[in-house]
Amino acid sequence: MSRGCYALSDASQVRIAEVAWGGIATCVTALQQLGLPLLSRDSRIHLAFDSHRSFSGRNSKPPRSVVRHFGSALPLRRHLPAEAVDAAGLCLPSAAHLVSVDAALNRGVISMEDVKSFSISGTTRRSWLLKRADPLCQSPLETLTRVELIRNRIPFETQVSLPGIGRVDFLVAGRLVVEVDGRSYHSDERAFAEDRRRDRAAVLAGYRVLRFASSDVFSSAQRVVSEIRCALETDVRRGGSRRDTSNVPMSRFSALHLVFPSTNPSPSSLRRDFGTTGGS
Repeated sequence: MSRGCYALSDASQVRIAEVAWGGIATCVTALQQLGLPLLSRDSRIHLAFDSHRSFSGRNSKPPRSVVRHFGSALPLRRHLPAEAVDAAGLCLPSAAHLVSVDAALNRGVISMEDVKSFSISGTTRRSWLLKRADPLCQSPLETLTRVELIRNRIPFETQVSLPGIGRVDFLVAGRLVVEVDGRSYHSDERAFAEDRRRDRAAVLAGYRVLRFASSDVFSSAQRVVSEIRCALETDVRRGGSRRDTSNVPMSRFSALHLVFPSTNPSPSSLRRDFGTTGGS
């Protein structure tokens, strides 16, 4: 691996790269080490180097499988969890970065105070994340759906507990239950039956229910939003019931997120943003 150094057969490829090239795992590689979700797999190893590091000379330049990151804001030591999540913004587009932030918040790996202190990924990205991050979020699908609901200015609450129904992913406009299911739900017969029981209970309680699969969200998130809008409009025409939200704290609603930075990704780039990673 380098002069005077030998790697055991079971040695981590990341650790081998760190020793061989004198870098520190950062960005999406550091996220993977924390076990946080990524929307698309990046098999490359991302390393942070001193900005004055020279790569001249024979065999001193890392291969293309190693992504080099430079910058004074990058710590040249093993990253703390908050630093690793922050550094992921160097390569991840905003929605994909938010997926990792939400997961880290939900698992207690970082706090909202940590997000407020993000500096590696830049002030614009930090501001965007602070307006959208949700520690209650339990899956990447929920994050991506929430981004679209905010983008389209549709009022909603997340992870709402409804009597006789249980906790739902989204309660939209106080009357529409929206659930987003990962692939695991389709292979678990007990979970499948429980979901249908909850759907029936919601309908009997006066709610409308829309349930989307992971493929719906990933392939056409805008169509998901269109169907939600259509359900709301149809419900209004029919004079549908509405949950009393007068006592719900406003912090639970997307109304707090109605200020949108100009860097917000366009709907046409949504699929690309969710699944693309890049180098530095």
